Amino acid sequence: MRHIQSAAVELFLERGFDAVTIEQVAAAAEVSPSTVYRYFGTKEGLVLHDDHDDELFALAPQLLADHDPVTAFLVGVDRIGTTHQRDGDIIRLRTDLWFSTPSIRAAGYLMADEITDALTDVLLASPRNELTRSQARTLLGALMGGLLASIRSWIEDGGTEDVRARLTADLTAIAATLPLRTQ
Repeated sequence: MRHIQSAAVELFLERGFDAVTIEQVAAAAEVSPSTVYRYFGTKEGLVLHDDHDDELFALAPQLLADHDPVTAFLVGVDRIGTTHQRDGDIIRLRTDLWFSTPSIRAAGYLMADEITDALTDVLLASPRNELTRSQARTLLGALMGGLLASIRSWIEDGGTEDVRARLTADLTAIAATLPLRTQ
């Protein structure tokens, strides 16, 4: 999957996202178009898919059992950020494509909404949860929105600063204003 994604990002940067077809990505990666679709679903998915999304969902129940929702989110972002450091260049390029290409941006915000809904279900199943569905979704939507705003600012500022440090600083500032955080 990483090989296909790298080939796609390279083509998108060379020719522009809209000028590249799935068939061209498949040819560059030496796989069939059906393989690209099977792994990524859409052309936008070639940019948006992240190996670490599955890791986040695997971590979430334990983090929510150990922490309040805000702290669990911060710890999860930090853990994912640690693994992202090894893939820094491709992540920066994909993120730049995300925020500079309207169709990817739209698909990315839809994906973020779907992740928010999925995490809402995980939070509601947590033994520490005291929130209603509406409160849980709103809290996670606020945190996800903050995460995306921080990532966008990082890209707009050149994407050279340590993204993990940026996310931690920005999200910690938001978290400090939320009453649901416990020490």
